[in-house]
Amino acid sequence: MGSLPVPETSFVGRERELAVVVAKLTLPEVKLLVLTGPGGVGKTRLALAAAVAVGDRFRDGAAFVDLAPLSNPSQFLPELAAALGVPESDERTQRDRVIAALRRRRMLLVLDNFETVLGAAPDLAALLDACRTVTWLVTSRTRLGLPGEVNVPVEPLSLAPPAGNAAAYPDAVRLFLDRAKAANPDATLTPATLPDIEAICRRLDGLPLAIELAAVRLRAWSPAELAARLDDPLDVLTGGPGNAPARLRTMHDAVAWSYRLLPPDLQAQARRLAVFRGGFDAGAAVAVADAAFDETGRPKHPFDGEASFIINRLNLLVDHSLLRFVPVAGAHRYAMLEAVREFGWDRLAEAGELAAARRAHAEHFLAVAEQTRPLLFTRGYRQAMTTRIVDQHNFRAALAWAAETGETGVRLRLCSALWEFWYQCGFVAEGRAEVEAALAADGGTPFDRPPALSMAGFLAWLQGDNEHARRRWEESLALVEVMGSPWHVATVHNLLPLVAWRAGDTSAMRRHAGFALAVGRESGDPTMQAIALVSLAIADRLDGRLEEAAAIFDQGRRLAEQIGFLWLAAAAGFGAGEVALDRGHEAEAVAHYRDSLAITAELGDRWGIGAAVGGIACVAAMHDDAARAARLFAAADGLLASGSTFLPTLNRQRYERLKTDIRSQFGSRAFARLSATGRAWDTAAVVAEAQAFANRITGVDGGSPSATEIGVHLTPRERDVLRLVAAGHQDPAIAQILSLSPRTVSDRVGDLLRKCEQPTRTALAVYAVRHGLV
Repeated sequence: MGSLPVPETSFVGRERELAVVVAKLTLPEVKLLVLTGPGGVGKTRLALAAAVAVGDRFRDGAAFVDLAPLSNPSQFLPELAAALGVPESDERTQRDRVIAALRRRRMLLVLDNFETVLGAAPDLAALLDACRTVTWLVTSRTRLGLPGEVNVPVEPLSLAPPAGNAAAYPDAVRLFLDRAKAANPDATLTPATLPDIEAICRRLDGLPLAIELAAVRLRAWSPAELAARLDDPLDVLTGGPGNAPARLRTMHDAVAWSYRLLPPDLQAQARRLAVFRGGFDAGAAVAVADAAFDETGRPKHPFDGEASFIINRLNLLVDHSLLRFVPVAGAHRYAMLEAVREFGWDRLAEAGELAAARRAHAEHFLAVAEQTRPLLFTRGYRQAMTTRIVDQHNFRAALAWAAETGETGVRLRLCSALWEFWYQCGFVAEGRAEVEAALAADGGTPFDRPPALSMAGFLAWLQGDNEHARRRWEESLALVEVMGSPWHVATVHNLLPLVAWRAGDTSAMRRHAGFALAVGRESGDPTMQAIALVSLAIADRLDGRLEEAAAIFDQGRRLAEQIGFLWLAAAAGFGAGEVALDRGHEAEAVAHYRDSLAITAELGDRWGIGAAVGGIACVAAMHDDAARAARLFAAADGLLASGSTFLPTLNRQRYERLKTDIRSQFGSRAFARLSATGRAWDTAAVVAEAQAFANRITGVDGGSPSATEIGVHLTPRERDVLRLVAAGHQDPAIAQILSLSPRTVSDRVGDLLRKCEQPTRTALAVYAVRHGLV
């Protein structure tokens, strides 16, 4: 869920406004509270402070959803669903799925920057009406106009001392002093400088963002020099909000003033960075903001400089408060406040560079998507998916540019490269709409359409539209057959077994997968072979040929592990577990489930984790470990609702029958209590519980001789780190849990890889579980 972000700066002023907002949020009749005001007035900061103050009064806490990167009201529900972890797992509308997820929750939801999706107000109204136990705190530049809306205007900070305390500083002055000290701890701020500081705050109308931009200047100037410069007339920039309200003009002038102080090359970089949505890294800045533009305004080539020089330029913009440093997923990224981004966008258009910068942006993110896609079939899976997640708004902006400009080839290629993002992150409906719109548009080359058709078919299949999936795959097949490339033909044949599987046509599954397997062997493509083998194993299992299915699943698993296609290795291992359980080999089944669980935990594949835990729950039920089985069934149900499609599907009939048997043993109330415990576990706890049972059934115990027989001797701290690696945690999370530095954790993981002679974290996790090291 989108937990509350931790602000980088202290909360100064607004104590009275905070008390008002907190009081209103605690009233049972207030379900929609909207903070309104211009950009830069401090709505987000006030909303976060209020959410922290009241969050513990809500049983399910508070969550935060930033809508600033969105550009279309249709993106509101998918973004909210993603923040809440709501899957696209059935035929209900996204609105209905969100309602179902929220209906039993008692929580505070903070929606920031709702003005970007104002057309989605009817969707919010429907959620309000259906989910009466949820309270909504919304920030927006305008009112929403919804029934029951309680509006709190957020005004600029006070320029007068608090009532009854004339000696106290006004809130605006307090903010300036706080930010000035943070920017320059050596700055001399004495009572003699107070009149100049008050003059600065008056000149800036008490707007928090404007004050923060100005306070940074005390690194170079005294308060008197700063006040004098602010009193100079500012240029009225063409296209600026000349007849906007005074406060918006002040905000514009404050950003303009900071921008005007930059040298021309940094001005160019600053305005070009406005094309990014939701942040960017240094490489993206080089490709777009540091591109050289020719006389027609088209990018010629990226800036050719040292990485350290580029980082220094970005950090200068951070120093000027025109950029923020935002660490995301362990990477160094940058972001612009929305008010600054809007100003930069206008300057970009004014300079005649908007079209070129947007083209450079789209071409860069197309290259990123296409270059990282092959990693999805290797041990680089997590890296590739992280790239897609952190840059999702940039990919959407690139798709929007391609649609607006008629660049259908770029649009088709982006859709083809991003299907795994839509699939894994629960945006299947959005992805399908994008690719179908791209396919309906004119343009693109004959080479662009087949991959897009294939992806359109897969996304349709995920939504249960088997017939449309078949049509799209047959269209793709017809085109690649004309191209005369056996490899491309076989790629489509490797998808068609999915349609045949759902139709129960195992002979068609074998025909398509057999063709792909033959081409894969002839061309030496192990990925194609591994996918085809898993399809053939599923067909054998459906036909009751369990011994053959077990052997082919094992072939597919070993080949997938060899090439690093870990998701498929986990799927094949899970399929082998299902076949073993079909044959009554419970210990063998649980060993397969455990290995699949170790991989899916490392990959963060919630559905895959749920499937493996569900299989282990079935074995627990068969072994009369009823309480554990009840907890694991509940945990698996929650994970299986995350909406992915694990190829060799869990035997649902067996799963539900055994769960019903466990419920009847305990009775409804006791079963409900046990289930509540399982649902409350986080993913790491679920993995640990399932692995502990699997180890017991297979005779593996962390304290057993097997841990020493293999010649691996671990310290207690190394065991702690290894246990968390096996549960799927990454280094930053391990560091936080164990109160270590990330560098120390990284060193410990490196030591473990060497001691256990394993090439990757995933291999280490599987090895540790198999040998009872955790």
